[in-house]
Amino acid sequence: MKWAYVKNSGTADYYTLLKNNIPVLEMKYNHHTDTARVNYKEEKRAFMIHRNDDIKNRVCLQNEYGFNIGFLAYENLSEHEGIVEIENEKYRFAVDPDSPTKFFVYNESTITPLASFEIAGDASISDSSNSKLFEKSFLHAALLLVLCWYLYLPVKSGMPVLES
Repeated sequence: MKWAYVKNSGTADYYTLLKNNIPVLEMKYNHHTDTARVNYKEEKRAFMIHRNDDIKNRVCLQNEYGFNIGFLAYENLSEHEGIVEIENEKYRFAVDPDSPTKFFVYNESTITPLASFEIAGDASISDSSNSKLFEKSFLHAALLLVLCWYLYLPVKSGMPVLES
């Protein structure tokens, strides 16, 4: 899978999630409000991304009604691994230390990646100097959280989980 940068419209960036070079999901990310508007098939969703005040290393995902539906957090002191939880479904993620635009997502109990993706275009990170990616911008957190939300959809409906 790949997040492809489509365009910038001033305050918002547009991305398309490609699976085998076929668009499966569109996301508009607003940097000023830290919101992600998602179009998937006939479903339109709005998500808010914010830092949890109680737990400093946690970035939360709220739905359009203001309810927390997920979060991501780095594990312990790692700069390249963490967890994502969407509606009580847990995933692990890892950032490739050699290519900080490449992510791997694992089911909580597996060692084989459930999905891998890279961020293409303007979302690339030029400064990967030992800092956690989500401390600079919630954009990368939004891309990872929305991807895990997409992976969660088959779990919710009882269908087989999608692979990259």
